[in-house]
This record gives sequence, structure tokens and C-alpha cells, in this order.
Amino acid sequence: MLYFIFFGVLFLVLSIVLFFAYRLSKKVRKTFDIYRNDLENRIDKAVKESIKKDKMLQEQAKLAQMGEMIGMIAHQWRQPLNAIALNFQALPELFECCEENEECEEFIKNNMKTIKFMSNTIDDFRNFFKSDKEEEKFSIKEELDKVRSLVSAQLKTHNIDLEILGEDFEVFGYKNQFAQVILNLITNSKDAILENKIKEGKITIILDKNNKKLYIKDNGGGIKTKDINKIFEPYFSTKGVQGTGIGLYMSKMILNNMQADMQVRNIENGAEFIIDFSPKI
Repeated sequence: MLYFIFFGVLFLVLSIVLFFAYRLSKKVRKTFDIYRNDLENRIDKAVKESIKKDKMLQEQAKLAQMGEMIGMIAHQWRQPLNAIALNFQALPELFECCEENEECEEFIKNNMKTIKFMSNTIDDFRNFFKSDKEEEKFSIKEELDKVRSLVSAQLKTHNIDLEILGEDFEVFGYKNQFAQVILNLITNSKDAILENKIKEGKITIILDKNNKKLYIKDNGGGIKTKDINKIFEPYFSTKGVQGTGIGLYMSKMILNNMQADMQVRNIENGAEFIIDFSPKI
């Protein structure tokens, strides 16, 4: 009798122990799964952040290399341009027919103007890709004019008009990085206009001094509704395989570093980017 009671109690104790052990192991497995999923999510996030930073560093390295290359081109071109300028200036001394000849003077004047324009363009490109060493207060209008001088010939080739309106104001930040943001936005507008075969392309930039805002709009057909909320995400591109998906993301990051923000909306016949420099509360 005692034998059966002993084994009965032992069986009950073992059952209870196994029951709690099962529950404990289930809880441990659940906790382990939670930590494992959390770790996997963290690793996945860290990998994506690392890829994102690598991509940005690659883009910045490309700009730096481009700046160095343009610097070398500028160095190579400077002397020949100066030599051509001196030759034109020497024409009246070399040929008597050029002396006091209005047509000859006009010819020399126009060619000197072209040479000066080429020299200034080299400087503009070299300065454009030069890395800013420190933040400074700069004129929005001056940077817009600088970008316009770089793209005017290309836009004219495609029959695209670029207009800058409004009153100038100053902001604080890295002016070359800001200029690169504007160049990226203008390039995107140009691509949209060409893709949609707009015969008379139009890009308008409006400065709003009172509200410290900048509006960049075009008549390139706008952005698809399904894409408009994604265009500032890294690696998202509306240009298919031709796009890197990093341009607008980097532009927004540059502006955020300047305590500014950028938004986009569709307007009639196109899209409008709004850059807001007003203090954030």
C-alpha cells in the first residue's frame, strides 16, 4: 500500500515539475524569439544604414573627384586661353587694316568676351565642386545665378526656359552644397520635361523673402501619386535603372543640416518643390 502511495506522490511531483518546466521552457523560448527577432531587426537596420552611408560617401567622393578633375582641366586650359586672348589683342599691331577699323575692333571685342566667358565658366565649375570648409551666411540669389550660369546652355539646347523671381535673402550653411541641391532639382525638372516631350519647357524659381522659402516648379507633368510620398527615400527613383535614388535623399539631408526642410507637391502641369528656411519650433 505504501509502495503505491509513494509512487503516486512521486508521479504527481514529477508531473508538476514537468508541467512547470514545460511552461518555463515555453516562456524562455518566447523570450528568446523576441530577443532574436529584435537582434535580427537591429542587424538589418544597421546593415541598411551602413549601405546608405556608403552610398552617400561614394556620391560625395565622386563630387570631390570631379572637382579635382575640373581643377586640372582649368589649369591646362588657363594658359592657352590667355595666349589666345593676347593674340587677339595684338591684331591691331600685326595688321594695319585692324587699326581704327570698327569691324575689326568689334571682332576682337566679341572674341575677348567669349574667352572671358570660357575662363569664368571654368572657375564656376571648379568652385561649384569645391568642398565647403565651414558654414557661412550667403545670398540665395547669388547661388541660384551661379547654378543658372552652369546649366543655361544645356537648358537652351532643349528649349527650356529658367526664370528666377522674387527678392533675395540670406541663409546660413554650406553654400556649395546648397547649390548642388538646386542643380539636382533643376536637372530632375529638365529630365521630366524631356521625358514627357514638353515642347516649351519651363522651370521657375521663386524667392519668398518674407517667409524665408524657395519654390522650384516646372511644367514637366508632375509626379505619380503612388510615388510622391517616396521620392525622398534612399534608393527610390522614378527614373528606372538610370536613377541612383540618392539625389533627392541627399538633398533633403543637406537642407536638414542647414535647419531647413524640403517638401514636394503636384501643381497644374508639373511639380513644385518647397524649401523652407524659416526657424522650426
